[in-house]
Amino acid sequence: MLQVYVWGDGLQVAEFDPESLAIAKFVNIYCSNLDLQLIPNSNYLLSNNGKLPLLITDKGTQIQGYKEITNYLSKNEKLDSSLQLDIESQLLNQGFMEFISETLQTLTAYNLFLNKENYEGYTRGIFKKYLPFPFQYKPPLDFKARAIEICNLSGISIDQGYSDVDSDEMKELNERERQIRETPVLSTVQKSQNDGILKNVLAQKNILTNMKGITLLQDTIKEFNSLKQSLSTEETEPNGNLFHGTKLSTSEILLYSYFESNTITDLKSDFVKSYLQNKEPELLIKTDQLSNDVGKGKVNVTNCKLSVLTALNTTIQSYI
Repeated sequence: MLQVYVWGDGLQVAEFDPESLAIAKFVNIYCSNLDLQLIPNSNYLLSNNGKLPLLITDKGTQIQGYKEITNYLSKNEKLDSSLQLDIESQLLNQGFMEFISETLQTLTAYNLFLNKENYEGYTRGIFKKYLPFPFQYKPPLDFKARAIEICNLSGISIDQGYSDVDSDEMKELNERERQIRETPVLSTVQKSQNDGILKNVLAQKNILTNMKGITLLQDTIKEFNSLKQSLSTEETEPNGNLFHGTKLSTSEILLYSYFESNTITDLKSDFVKSYLQNKEPELLIKTDQLSNDVGKGKVNVTNCKLSVLTALNTTIQSYI
């Protein structure tokens, strides 16, 4: 039996992880005829690199990551025939997945782990839903460390916000913040005034950094629309599925899963959802529809919530 482990609470897939959402959707759409078990119990301890989603084959081979798992299943298992694409479409599909992974991975890393409102108000605390004590403390730190690495490549940092050679406004705000923090405080009145000014400066920095995230979102949507238009013909609707099949391609599944993770209702800073609602409402509608259809329902697994004993045994086995 094939086993796919994803982030989740034992019954439902975790919203914060786009690749876990995507592989759950893929399994529901294309793998109904396989002897495959989807296990949403967040057992990252099983994974050789500590990452989910994870596929364990019937021979014990481990395959990590949405793209790698879908490629493996497509090549080695008999899946729904509607998944089959011609060579040109396969290349376009793989290329778009790479593009999504670059842009929306950065947006998600910032939105869920570097955006202070969202990290402190949502992301950091949700791991207690998915992992038993004391295993819930390490993953958010690992995710945040990885998010810092990813965002630094795009000029986004926790301390400096969004830095760019042309970002004079951000440079001015960083200098203003430095001056405020270094100003000696001589009275409680002055401290109160400085705190108010600093709060305003930090809010402005946050707005500019959110705008950088929106730029990444816009670039992805532009590429999606461009690809969709280039593949359209007189006989096909330009707003249909990318490759005109009856079902979504693997790249589209990943795209909508990233949208889902960035529009979680409980996020304190909902700038991504607000943008989609105002500028791209049809994409948000499609995201919600796909989520309700196959993304977040109960999977065919019972009593699979990760226990302390299982977590300890898995950890011990990894050192033997």
